[in-house]
Amino acid sequence: MEDIVKKFDHLYKVISNEDFLSKKSLGGEIPFFISAYDPKQQSKLTGAIKGLKNKLETGGIPLLELNLYDLSLES
Repeated sequence: MEDIVKKFDHLYKVISNEDFLSKKSLGGEIPFFISAYDPKQQSKLTGAIKGLKNKLETGGIPLLELNLYDLSLES
């Protein structure tokens, strides 16, 4: 599995990219990003997710985090 630091650096670059935020090449769709991970890395990913959210929000990029697992349990 890809190094978590590299993965989250890549996620930040994609999500904070002006083309992504302005919906270029998305056909007018709402920009979103789904990233799969190995469940064994959950404890490490929790901190990485918080760090990514803080970095984006500090940069003025609004976001909404949806946990598909939690949503599936609510149904």
